[in-house]
Amino acid sequence: MNVNRATIDTVLEAYRPESRYLVASELEYPEITGQFRIKSSFYAFEETGHLNAVDLFLCYNQLSYVLLAESGRMGLIEKLRLFPIEQFKQHQLSDCLIVGMTDVRFKRPIPSDEFEGHIRLVKTTVKSAKGLYFFRTTYDFGHGAATGTVDLALRIKSDSY
Repeated sequence: MNVNRATIDTVLEAYRPESRYLVASELEYPEITGQFRIKSSFYAFEETGHLNAVDLFLCYNQLSYVLLAESGRMGLIEKLRLFPIEQFKQHQLSDCLIVGMTDVRFKRPIPSDEFEGHIRLVKTTVKSAKGLYFFRTTYDFGHGAATGTVDLALRIKSDSY
């Protein structure tokens, strides 16, 4: 199903306009697919014509935030109660962290003008006494061109929602 446009827009508010690469997404829990478009890299003076590591992880962040926000909003993540988008936004930058990355591979260039990415939520671990949720994810951008595993942590105090 297509992700609620309001969810995408709310997540992307955390980024400068020139760094809002996610155009649309579709959630088939536990996997989310995103359509991306990078008109120009926000930090480079010259264009390479292909996706680089910095922009790839901005795309990963945007799509993973939408995965967590929309799944939380819909109550899809086991052991995580319904989580309104307004509450997610309060935690998005300060309490949602990449805590590990493995198997990061760049197998071939990905044209940056338009491409697709997928993230799959593989495992959820909860340390409820500490308000911590850990998520193991795998990603695939450009149909196998860039792949890897990313571990995320979300810190939520039980009284915050």
